[in-house]
Amino acid sequence: MVLPMLKPTMTVEDAGDYDEQRFNTTGFLDTAIVTICHTKTKHEI
Repeated sequence: MVLPMLKPTMTVEDAGDYDEQRFNTTGFLDTAIVTICHTKTKHEI
């Protein structure tokens, strides 16, 4: 089951020294504040 985050959300680039570009997205999932860390590739996010 996929639960979408409710708007508004905020996404910022992680400034760490990694071999890939990383992002952190924070927003509401029902009444909880959650942060999801993710990367982008050619095939998936």
